[in-house]
Amino acid sequence: MAAMDITIDKFQLEYSGKPVNAYGLFRSDTGSFIHSCGSDYTVIQATDAFEFVDSLIDVGNGCHYNSAGMLFDGQMIFCNVEIPEAIRIRELMI
Repeated sequence: MAAMDITIDKFQLEYSGKPVNAYGLFRSDTGSFIHSCGSDYTVIQATDAFEFVDSLIDVGNGCHYNSAGMLFDGQMIFCNVEIPEAIRIRELMI
């Protein structure tokens, strides 16, 4: 997942040098604008989003990534994981 090792930064936007009630999301590696959001929006980094999946793979039960990536210059992340048998997560059977 090295290509997804970027971070997304959230900065308050300005108009005519004055802060406005809006924030922008920017790629840390290129500085490119990703999207706007409100003050309550919490950025979840790609590495954090896949932490749960990584923990499944680390157990050694045959789970593995088939693919993972970013779309639309980092606006969307995805992963496809093969889970060879049913697993139980609390009360949920997957």
